[in-house]
Amino acid sequence: MNDSTQDLHARLQQYQKRSGSYDEMIDSKGVIQPHWRDFMDHIFSLESSDVNHTQQEVQQFLRENGVTYSTFHEEGSDNRPWHLDLIPFLVQQEEWQVVEAGLLQRANLLNMILADLYGPRTLIRDSVVPLEMIFSHSGFLRPCDQPTTAQSLTIYAADLARGPDNRVWVLNDRTQAPSGLGYALENRMILSRIMPRLMRSCQTHRLASFFRVVRDTLSRLSPQQKETPRIVLLSPGTSDDMYFEHAYLATYLGYTLVQGEDLTVRDGRVWLKSIEGLLPVDIILRRVQDQLCDPLELRKDSTAGVPGLLEAVRRGNVAIANPIGSGVLENPGLMAFMPAIARHFLDEDLILPMVATWWCGHTQEMQYVLENIDKLIITNTLHEPKGHTVYGPKLNKREREQLKARIKATPYAFSGREMVQFSTAPSLVGDQLEPRHAFVRSFLVAQNGGYTAMRGGLARSVPPYMTRSAPHQDPITKDTWVLSSRPQEHISLWKQEDEPRITSQSGSLPSRTAENLYWVGRYAERAETLARLLRTAIVTMADRDSYQEDAIENEGLSQLLRAITEVSATLPGFVGEGSQALLDQPDGELLSVTLDPQRIGSLANTVGAFLRGAHIVRDRWSFDTWRIINDLEEYWKSTQRKQRSSIFRFHNDFNHTITNMVAFTGLTMESMTREMGWLMLDMGRRIERASLLSTLFRNTFARVREPRVEYLLMEAVLVTCESLITYRRRYRSALHLPGVLELVILDGVNPRSLSYQIQTLQSHIEKLPRQRPSTRLDQDQRLILEISTDLRLAMDYELAQVQADTDLRQLDTLMLRIDEKLAQLSDTINRTFFRHASTRRQLVTTLLDMEP
Repeated sequence: MNDSTQDLHARLQQYQKRSGSYDEMIDSKGVIQPHWRDFMDHIFSLESSDVNHTQQEVQQFLRENGVTYSTFHEEGSDNRPWHLDLIPFLVQQEEWQVVEAGLLQRANLLNMILADLYGPRTLIRDSVVPLEMIFSHSGFLRPCDQPTTAQSLTIYAADLARGPDNRVWVLNDRTQAPSGLGYALENRMILSRIMPRLMRSCQTHRLASFFRVVRDTLSRLSPQQKETPRIVLLSPGTSDDMYFEHAYLATYLGYTLVQGEDLTVRDGRVWLKSIEGLLPVDIILRRVQDQLCDPLELRKDSTAGVPGLLEAVRRGNVAIANPIGSGVLENPGLMAFMPAIARHFLDEDLILPMVATWWCGHTQEMQYVLENIDKLIITNTLHEPKGHTVYGPKLNKREREQLKARIKATPYAFSGREMVQFSTAPSLVGDQLEPRHAFVRSFLVAQNGGYTAMRGGLARSVPPYMTRSAPHQDPITKDTWVLSSRPQEHISLWKQEDEPRITSQSGSLPSRTAENLYWVGRYAERAETLARLLRTAIVTMADRDSYQEDAIENEGLSQLLRAITEVSATLPGFVGEGSQALLDQPDGELLSVTLDPQRIGSLANTVGAFLRGAHIVRDRWSFDTWRIINDLEEYWKSTQRKQRSSIFRFHNDFNHTITNMVAFTGLTMESMTREMGWLMLDMGRRIERASLLSTLFRNTFARVREPRVEYLLMEAVLVTCESLITYRRRYRSALHLPGVLELVILDGVNPRSLSYQIQTLQSHIEKLPRQRPSTRLDQDQRLILEISTDLRLAMDYELAQVQADTDLRQLDTLMLRIDEKLAQLSDTINRTFFRHASTRRQLVTTLLDMEP
């Protein structure tokens, strides 16, 4: 026996000792299963350092791609990273065929149940299912009863695990808006990059064919049978734990990502609010729960839905996947009646067994639950907002008695489920194998009157204690490999040459998305400019401290610090009451302007606003652009955790922020097509840069200074505007104000100049969609023309001319006028193109308002 075989045997023995139940990888004799052999030989052949490096590479991919499953709150990021196990969950072909047959049977059965419960209700009339269990469940929506058009379950997911009888059991049915499709795809994408040869040698089934079926099935749902229907993915927004997946799926499938406020119902049709006006929507792939879809007929406090959506469905003007009301199939009490339902509709037994379930609405079953309550999982079958699952063994005597009393009071509201010890599968924890309970979510999509199953899925791996005592802790996810008996061919998501050509829908930019892109551009420019100005200030402070201080040096630095307050709008700061004390000891104020995330206008606050906006429109960024955004977010998290007492220690932080912002701008310039999304992003940048430049010049050169002070300010402004090298190359002489004004204000070919921003803005505004052709200029066109004319008529030597002995009145007046008109321009753009994006207000009392 060679060393590698001995090492493999030793590791398997150690692994088997920790496994207390049936294991997916090893049999009862401790021998590795044949379909696991090739994969584990590869893992065991790696050195510990190689394993650690590969695991770090996996996590780096996840981190760079921004894979999370939590919210992005107003006060900052609360993202929890996605954990992917290096070892997938392996299923051999023969076993998968049985599982797949069971899933197809179950999907068809659930589709029949959905049609029956909202239609003839033969299950209730024939006493197969008790009416109390159905009508008391909040998932049964009376406004959806007796639909006028055929409603079918489009996408279905089932949670699976191997039971003690060595068969795969169904644990739960997911029928409203099954989550996990995007995560399963992302897991597969990453492992295919990390171990492509191993995946190919294992002959793993690919996932792309399933997503092609998803896209084709959805496109055929169009009520008007359009060849190229408009499909949107409806998300609750960034407040939802799965927002990453929503953006990911929208990008991968090529759909427009929308929220409820992006849609409106008029004349019984659903419309997308875009910057070009209202565009008809044919199909909605929803990620919003049933009750939240229509605040007009369902939950009145919902802000995630679309008022009037159900009426549009009734009229047959829009198709929704999955149908609103399909949540009734997630009733946990329904599990107890599934065998009888299968015999009623199909005249056959279920292929896949389920966890034994007792619905307490029947006297005999209730008595069993009460007598065995300390051995069962008790579930609320009403699906109330505060309903929850209780683990019987965790209850003390008092809690058990209270629960029994509740069950006796409303028996139809509870069901008991058997506690089962499910199988374990290997997970890599550090460089050691560890047996963990494994659960798989498998997905199916309707196709040609039946269903197609994904040959793969999203697996979770949890330690034994998490299944009972801490079910809500973060699990480790696993890719699911269904192994084939023959090599797999590459399958593309793209349509083939013999399929109908797709018509571009690139113009469907939601107004809310356009507004967010616009503000992402503004915040990006604001963060970069403020970081540059702060960096210039600390360099100036360092130079002053290196030499003997004098009044002239102090005056120049003080004016630069006042400019920071004005540009960042962090008043009172260095210009308000008590400013002299801050000017004498500026470190504390500069630290606050840099680090305080609660201070409006600070660098931390601006970066946070940029990141929030970038997360909202994350489906618009390329992978490389997102990598830059994610790097900036991670860097600022670490920056704010560090304890620093000196502003001079932030020089590298300013450099890093500037580099990230320049990289973001460069990537969006190179990777975004010149459509309305990019136009809004760049307009935001140009307006912000022009406004900041005008503010900076008003607060540095609008008053006469001592020559040395003016020299210091001119150099500081040129450095901040990234124009010092250009100035030296062009003028080759000492600094003089007319030259600085000509370069940074009037030079139309300097991308950092005020004139360049206005020229670019004028070009962008001419490309904006107009409601109707007109010989008259719209307000935004008039404003940009006025600003452009003012700049073109200005002369550098006139702007630098001193008037009234102390003022550069022409410069001050011009900068003030431009700043005011830019503010008016921004307001006009908001009213004209973002008018549909205004936030809806609730006129009813919400559930949160009712809580004490």
